[in-house]
Amino acid sequence: MSSPVREGPAVRPEALAGVGALLALAVYGGTLAPTVTEIDSGELAAVAATLGIAHPSGYPLYALVGRVATLLPWPVRTIVVMNALSALLAAGAVFMLYRTVEDLLPGRRRGWSGWPRVAGAGLAALAFAFHPALWSVATVTEVHALQMFLDAALLHAIVRSRLWGAGRFRESAWLLACYLGGLCLTNHLTSALLLPGFLLCTFLRRGSLRPRLLLAGAGLGGLGASAYLFLPIRAAQHPYLNWGAPETWNAFVRHVTGAQYRVWMFTSADALARNGREFVSDLVGGYGWPLLALAVIGSVWAVRVPRLLPGIGTMFTLALAYPLGYDIHDIATYFLAPYLLVAVPIGLGAAAVGEWMVERKRARVFAPAVLLLAAIPLITGWRSSDRSDDRWVESMARSFLATPERDSVVLSAHWDVLLSPALYLQQVEGVRADLTLLDQEFFRRSWNLPGIRRWHPELLEGLESDAGGLQTLIERFESGRPYEVAEIQAVFERVIGGILERGRQRGGAYIGQEIEPGIAPALARVPDGLLLRLEPADDPPRLGKATDWPELPDPDAPGTHLFEARRYAARMAALSGHLAFRLGDLDRARRDLDQALGWDPMNPLARQGWEAVMVAGGGGAGGGP
Repeated sequence: MSSPVREGPAVRPEALAGVGALLALAVYGGTLAPTVTEIDSGELAAVAATLGIAHPSGYPLYALVGRVATLLPWPVRTIVVMNALSALLAAGAVFMLYRTVEDLLPGRRRGWSGWPRVAGAGLAALAFAFHPALWSVATVTEVHALQMFLDAALLHAIVRSRLWGAGRFRESAWLLACYLGGLCLTNHLTSALLLPGFLLCTFLRRGSLRPRLLLAGAGLGGLGASAYLFLPIRAAQHPYLNWGAPETWNAFVRHVTGAQYRVWMFTSADALARNGREFVSDLVGGYGWPLLALAVIGSVWAVRVPRLLPGIGTMFTLALAYPLGYDIHDIATYFLAPYLLVAVPIGLGAAAVGEWMVERKRARVFAPAVLLLAAIPLITGWRSSDRSDDRWVESMARSFLATPERDSVVLSAHWDVLLSPALYLQQVEGVRADLTLLDQEFFRRSWNLPGIRRWHPELLEGLESDAGGLQTLIERFESGRPYEVAEIQAVFERVIGGILERGRQRGGAYIGQEIEPGIAPALARVPDGLLLRLEPADDPPRLGKATDWPELPDPDAPGTHLFEARRYAARMAALSGHLAFRLGDLDRARRDLDQALGWDPMNPLARQGWEAVMVAGGGGAGGGP
């Protein structure tokens, strides 16, 4: 007679997967960022709201999905809608992962009980849901939540088609997998690293595929990839946010393939080793040794599933190799696909262990163990993943925008916490729409000057010769023809310097502290808030209006660029304090230097200024805030 434990839950798998997804969504909602965050969050929200073109590879599907989301009449800010969209998509990935693992496991007809299947699928789904890498993109505006939803949906379609597993081949599921394979590419190109594994398993089951079916699959894959047509169509309409201007074939290919990023691919053994260490650290830290032990058991058990190991092994190898060789600082999210793939054998291993324990009537031990393993990453990761009070990036951007005089030109190279969030505030919420925001590094791209000529033609008046020369030199560089670095740099500096001079005549010209010294060298750089105001060198320096400095949290708060932002703001506050001291405003000097030391107590410029203020104010040397 069967044990009651072996009956399992009499609930549809979709409902159980929905419970896991809703739990993840509740957690994501409770830790959701209330506003714009660092890196590309501001740019992507602005792209979605204005239907612009994002940085390579353009992310056309994300722009279209985001546009639909922002068109609905939500009673909250656009950035909150976009953050919530990420939470919903990440929860969708959790749902699809549960279904994938559950469908891989044997059913009751083959002697398996229900509870181990539910526990294995649930543990895999929740372990991935609360892995810091997925959690970090589920609460902010980023393309990776949509990527994980599509990747997980592709895995589920592969399982349903029986490319992985025994049973009758399902043509409709295989056709869906073909469509999803093409669609994945239109959000994030790294999803292409999953396709060789899919094609390998298709080849291994080639006896089930008729030529007409193969043609239909190819057509559906092309249909999914056709979302890329959005890029040239929209670029031809010249939106304000038109990164890459991919309206011609060459520009389209260059943008979609991310040609400008190739310089960071497989550049050194050091980068390979550093990224490898980060992957191992995040894999162990995110899942923990007990879950990884289950993954080993699951990998051994997976030998029983036809074509599973060749398929998922190929996917994992390629999905890991690419980010290992990508030399960028924010590499963690590029390991999301490997973490997703590792979750599958975690679930298989948990189910295999659970079935073994059920057979030995130890289910009462198994159930609490699964709950504990699922709860550990949720509990331990909450503090580092909680963005619900994360407002410092918006504070930084608002302070950045508040300083310049009306109709000024602002040049910066600080994308992650200044330009990107400022673009959202300006283009979507209308904050300081009078300012012209320029990125120094964009002047090294062939699409930048045509955009300035279209939207701000007055800034190029009298600069036609140099601007045309710079455009020609950059196009030569991008096409791989011979070029002289010194020649490009000289014209680059003249064009930017000329634009800043015209901005100064129009309303004002401001630059970030990171701007190259060869740009506008004849002008004095006067500290003014988070920027440097450009003034004639022979004019007496003047203090700008009292700065509303940004509110920055403690260094251990969430945020990959918080430490960098604190140092940046500390240097500007220190420079402002020194200027106030030179002009005799001791109260202003004390305030700004105090602020600088609060952000960076070891800043030598701030410490030197504080000593001088203490001596001048009668406090004596050696005082401190």
